[in-house]
Amino acid sequence: MTAAVACAALFWADRGREGFVRYAAAAYVGAGAALWALLPVGVRRGRLWAAAFWALAAAAVVPVAVAMARFDWSPYAYAPTNYAFAWTTARMGQYMLNSLMVSVLAVGVTSLLASMAAYALTRFDFIGRNWVLFLFIGAMAIPIQLYIVPLFLMVQNWHVSIAGVDLSFMDSRLGLSLIYAAAGLPFAVFLLTGFYRTLPGSLREAAAIDGCSAWRTFSDVYFPLAGSGLATAAIFQFLAVWNEYEFALVFLTNDRLKTLPVGLYNLSVSQQFAANWPALFAGVTILCLPTFLIFLVLQERIIAGLTVGAVKE
Repeated sequence: MTAAVACAALFWADRGREGFVRYAAAAYVGAGAALWALLPVGVRRGRLWAAAFWALAAAAVVPVAVAMARFDWSPYAYAPTNYAFAWTTARMGQYMLNSLMVSVLAVGVTSLLASMAAYALTRFDFIGRNWVLFLFIGAMAIPIQLYIVPLFLMVQNWHVSIAGVDLSFMDSRLGLSLIYAAAGLPFAVFLLTGFYRTLPGSLREAAAIDGCSAWRTFSDVYFPLAGSGLATAAIFQFLAVWNEYEFALVFLTNDRLKTLPVGLYNLSVSQQFAANWPALFAGVTILCLPTFLIFLVLQERIIAGLTVGAVKE
């Protein structure tokens, strides 16, 4: 059986035109078959699934190796040039820095305020507590695009001076971050409320016995335990802010302050008439890469944070 497999592999290799790749594939199949024949009978029976997997892998690797040998890789030599054009000439690097600053600040403000609100809604008894929670949930039903026109008319002339720093909501990364934080607050409160309900209430009683105030109980006891829920809320808020387009287009008119989605749209408008589609797709890759890496690295934490509090124990 082993000799037949090896001979068939060598015969198949001699008939092809891609000599080196086919002989290498044949050597791969023949060497695997020879090693399989040298194993004891008991080991071979116990490794039946491993043999089946090896056969499937060989069947998949051999055609792929041949296809890779036939493929012309010369056009891909221009890929670094396209990314360099998108990063420097199209200013995608500067737009990415703006998006990163806005996203991090918005996520930090939203996480802190939503955690405080969720803790108060789950650990304190006061009149109208359920109505406050229903107000947050109802705000999630309103499309965020409906806020743009009234919010623009309201904040276009706002100028606040705090400690000598002039704060404006127009052409300001800080102002845009605060707008994003307010827009993402209802979902974060709703998510963290379910998470805080799973934490034992006896921790608050023990902290009160030790003399902790309400703020210290939250900051030293409950807030560190809410890591999974906070991570999930922060990830969803970051992705929403990173990919947001309409608010960044309306509230940022200075080209130096534009975020990555707006910069990508400007790049698409300019390059579709210049027929420089590779540079455009390089910009798309720059935009999508951070979100892809976040899901790839933190997927388990996202699922854990969403499922906590879903089932009563």
